[in-house]
Amino acid sequence: MTDHRPNGAAKIEIRQLSVSYAGRQVVRGVDLAIPATSIYAWIGPAGSGKASILRTINLLSIEVDGAQVEGEIVLDGKTRRSMSRKDSDPLRAPTSFPATLRRAA
Repeated sequence: MTDHRPNGAAKIEIRQLSVSYAGRQVVRGVDLAIPATSIYAWIGPAGSGKASILRTINLLSIEVDGAQVEGEIVLDGKTRRSMSRKDSDPLRAPTSFPATLRRAA
């Protein structure tokens, strides 16, 4: 297995994340650390679990979808299971980028 952890402290760290819906496992054993100054993108085929990982990071897969989640997600040193929805608000805050798509291309 490749170690995808960056040097330094991680803003978001995912450890052995597995997500299941009604007994069907859609994400299995994901490990990832994302530093605060990075932008990551998940690329993969439909049904590969990309949205399930993002929904789990933002506490939606458990509270809204009723998923069974195993593993650990740590945001700024706090385990997501010990956080409330109020604590996840910074993840939903709009982000402005310095250039438009037209200017960046």
